Amino acid sequence: MAYLGDSSLDRDLEAIMARARFHEACKNYDASLDQLNQAIALQSWYVPALLEKAKVMMSTKDWDQALDMTSRVLNTEHDNLFALRIVAFCTATRQSSPTELDDQLMRLIRSMDKYEPGNGLLYCNTAKLFARLSGRKQDVLRHTTGLLEKALRLEQDSSVFHTEMGYQQTLMGNLQAAMDSYRRGSQLDDTNVMALHGMIHCQILMGDYDDAEQQLEFFKAIHDDDGPGSPMMTFLDGLL
Repeated sequence: MAYLGDSSLDRDLEAIMARARFHEACKNYDASLDQLNQAIALQSWYVPALLEKAKVMMSTKDWDQALDMTSRVLNTEHDNLFALRIVAFCTATRQSSPTELDDQLMRLIRSMDKYEPGNGLLYCNTAKLFARLSGRKQDVLRHTTGLLEKALRLEQDSSVFHTEMGYQQTLMGNLQAAMDSYRRGSQLDDTNVMALHGMIHCQILMGDYDDAEQQLEFFKAIHDDDGPGSPMMTFLDGLL
């Protein structure tokens, strides 16, 4: 940081951005914003500074300013992936109309397909984020499970992706499909605790209480480090 503090770098955009990110990493958001505003004053069109400022504004929960920054980006780069992700996130969290969220998710997915078609982890993480914000709305979950299908086409042997599909199928009420996904996730990685939890949860929801109880007791016996004291074990015990 001593080098970056050199006043000769005060008009160097890369140095200014490095200062901003340093302050952001230290959660010193006011100082970060000062640097970002300086960068934007030098080059009003400088997309990295606009996006970084949007990110900082989200950290401070100033959604309107974050959306203003992304709007400026999208005016010049209509399919900017990071900007569209922020807009979709804000739309999902601000009681917007279902149609508006649907439109924003479709724009985001088109951008992902264009710029990151081989990034299975990005597809999965995006699906995970918006599924947790969905309130179990079927239209949103259709988009997120579609993203997971793309992730699985890229990495069909990913235990993590299959497990997330199981979770989202549970949200949709497709319990047998969820069970199949969880089972596949467990087969691919027998240490995947989330997949095992999911299978037991599905058994309970489907009314298969005896098998669920047996599985739960067996699970407790072999997973001492995630045994009856864990939140998920307590939750499953409560359901039974």
